[in-house]
Order: sequence, then structure tokens, then C-alpha cells
Amino acid sequence: MKKVLLSLVALLGVSFCSFAEDVYIVAGNYESIFGSSWDGTNPDNVMSEQSDGTFTKTYTVGEAISDIQLKVVKNKSEWIGDEGNNNVTFNMKAAGDFTVVLNAEHTVVSVTGENVSFATSLDYNSVFAVGNGSGVWLNGITWNPSAPSNAMAQVSPDVWECLYKDVPAATNLQVKFAIDGGWAKNFGGSFVASGEATPAVWDGGNITFDHPGGDIRLHLDLSGFDFKTKQGATFTITLGAVEPSSNFEVLDPVVQMGTYLKFEARNAKNNYKYILDSYEWPSDKGPQLQLTIEPLDASKPAAFTAEDLADENYWEPLFRKYTAMIAGQAMEASNNIKKLFITDVAILPSQFCNYPDGMQLIDITASGDYEIPANCFSPASSELEHFSTKSFECKIAGNMSIGESVFPVQKTGGLTIYCYREEIAQAWYNYKVANQHNYTIFLNGELYEGNGVELTGTDAVNGNGIRYNVMGQRVNNDYKGIVIVDGKKLIVR
Repeated sequence: MKKVLLSLVALLGVSFCSFAEDVYIVAGNYESIFGSSWDGTNPDNVMSEQSDGTFTKTYTVGEAISDIQLKVVKNKSEWIGDEGNNNVTFNMKAAGDFTVVLNAEHTVVSVTGENVSFATSLDYNSVFAVGNGSGVWLNGITWNPSAPSNAMAQVSPDVWECLYKDVPAATNLQVKFAIDGGWAKNFGGSFVASGEATPAVWDGGNITFDHPGGDIRLHLDLSGFDFKTKQGATFTITLGAVEPSSNFEVLDPVVQMGTYLKFEARNAKNNYKYILDSYEWPSDKGPQLQLTIEPLDASKPAAFTAEDLADENYWEPLFRKYTAMIAGQAMEASNNIKKLFITDVAILPSQFCNYPDGMQLIDITASGDYEIPANCFSPASSELEHFSTKSFECKIAGNMSIGESVFPVQKTGGLTIYCYREEIAQAWYNYKVANQHNYTIFLNGELYEGNGVELTGTDAVNGNGIRYNVMGQRVNNDYKGIVIVDGKKLIVR
């Protein structure tokens, strides 16, 4: 009996020591915060046990930071996340401390801090297909989450697609969906069958499948995604020929090698046409291309839709097709268009976000009101090294509305905006000041520096009757004193 009792005591002692020696280490995505990225062995991130049984670790950041992600690693092997075992994702609104907390049961991780904020929805601008590209599959690009040629098109709100034509038969193809051109927000999952909608897993594993040969259509539906639970998204991979109906009528191309190229298509449904042609062809540079977009019927509205961007005859896939035929290598229109001319055709947010790397001139003409949508000339990825656009001809006859982040702030120093109405020049000036840009504005050939009143806030740029006081603070219609309305000073008594 004594021997059994001693064995039991020894066993309890071993169990107790094992529990007491559990080590919990914080692992996260920012090397600048955690000293290493997603390293569950870093001794600098060991958490301390508190009297209530929780484990904590506090960090200090010196500025506002978005999309901080972390988990806690038990004994360098078991990864612990939030209630659903997802990465704990949050923002720091300003400099300060945040504390990582592992609950007393050691099953759930949370974060606290005065400047900690948690996103309630998935805010994003773009989606990219990324995987083990080879040949036609993913345009031969391997695991690059921001490759412009693999940007997916939004075919309806929060529904994204892309199509890869004539992909040879292959085994072990892999793909994921990267949000906003990075790995911080991504979806994976498990392939079930061609054409079958399957749950898209937040930060899930690679989607792996075998392909019999033919087309591959990728479809990601985020319309039902719940950011808190990270559930509700689906993906569909359709293998084999899928022939979508096209809204474009493609005219026969004009190819005069060394002299002139012209690709043209017309979209009667949405009342516009585009012409992608060469405006010069230097012998040492190859064709210099321009893109012209204009209505088919000037008396009717003309606008792009998300469906157009996914059409196989939109100029991007069409350009890849023709250049592969002509030059033996598929090329990207976004890398080759030097000039862009748009007349009375509404464009979409982010539609030209990957073009400013090579585009030198933007010319937008509108006979009435016009919106410059959000992110339209601001790169979708921070990997864009250059902002080559030097001139923006803004010929708006009516009211102009300007969305957020039209241009990248840090890369607009060489840009000049040419305006021909003071209201338009003032709107760009207000936008410049409110967003701390450093481009130059000309009004009818003369340098324009505003009317002396510097406004702040994005509402100030839109000419919408919103009132501000001289401090740039928004006020209501009952405010008395000096107010600024649409860039003009008024005295209200």
C-alpha cells in the first residue's frame, strides 16, 4: 500500500510540475512590435502569470498602427487565438500601450488598452489570387499577394472573380485569396469539387486541387462574411471551359509593326467604347500607348460596371491575349499605357490603381457633374515603386466630387493638376490641404494657391454646401460669424 501511495504522490508531482512549467509566448505579425514575425519561440515575448490565473504581456507602440495580429503559443507548439481560435486582430488609434491577456482557462486570447480598437467589418479595396503560379496559371507568378495581373474583378458587391484560360492539366495547383495585396488578411480553405461553393476560411490553409485541363475560374463571395466570427465567406473553383457572355464587341485589331497598333471594343450595354492604340513608336522604345474612353451616344449616361472588369474583352485581358499572339509574351496594359483620356464616362473606385507606375498623363473631361472615385489612381499595393503621372488635365464643366485616397500622398510631388474653372481648382486645393498632398495646381495657366482659406476634412472638397468655421471645424446652419461654404468666406449674423 505504501508503494502505491508513493507512486501516486510521484505522479501528482510530475503532473503539477508539468502544469507549472507551461510557457506562453506572444507571436504576431509586426517585427517592429514583437521583435520577430510569427515566432512562437522568442523568449522576449514570454507572458507573465498573474494572481488570478491569467497570463499577460504588455507592449508599447510609438504611433498609430493598423491590422496588428497575434496569437499566444503554448510550449512553442500549441497556437491559441480568440474565441474562434482566429488571430486576434486590432488597431492602435495612437501611440500607447496594449496588453495581451490569456484567460485563466488558458483557452482564449484578448487585447486591452486605451487606444486599442477592433474592426467590426472587413474594410478593403481589392482582392488578389495568389498561389503556385506556373505558365498560364496565375500568369506564372508564384506566391505574390499583390501581382497586378492577378487582381480579381468585383462582379457585384463583395463578389470577386478572375479567369485563367486554357490552363494545361496539372496536379497540386494551390491558391489563396489575399486582401488588399498583403498577407495580413487572407482566405484559404479546402477544395471539394468543381463548381461547388465551399467555405472560405479566414487565414486558412492553401486551397489545393488537380486540374484536368482547360479554363479555371476563381470566385470569392464575401457578401455574407461576418468579421467577428470570421464565417460566411465562400469560394468556388470551376474547372473546364466556361464561356461568359461578353458585353463588348471587339473590332478587328490594326497591327502595323513598327508603325501603329490599335485595339478597340464597344460596350453597347453601358454606352461606351475604348480604344487602346499607339500615339508614337520610337525605334528605341517600342510603341507608346494611350487609352481613350468615350460614350457611344453622348446624349446618354455612360459608366463602367464591376461586371465589365471581369469580362474577357475588357482591355486588360484583351491586351494580354493580343500581345501573346503578336510578341509571343503576354504583357500588362497597366504597365504600358502612358496616357489616359476619359470623356463623360463614369469610372469605378480603384479602377486605375495600378496604372500610375507608367502613366504620364491623365485627361478627364466631363460636360456635367463628375465623380473622381476613391483610390482610382492610388496604388493598391505599397510595392509600387514609382508614381510617374506628371500631368492631370481636369476639365469638369459641372460639380466635381472627389473620393478618398485618389492619389498616393507620398508620391504626388511631381504631379501638376491643370484646371479651367475656379470651383474645380478650389476643390483640388481644399483636397490637397485636407489630405496633406504636395501636388501643384494651375488655373488657366497660372499657379493657383487657393483663396487664402485652408480647409480640412474630406467633406470640404466636394462643394456640397457644408459649413466650416475659420478653424476648419464643421458647423451647422445656426452658426453665427465667419463661415466657409464651398471654399468661400461668408459672414452670418
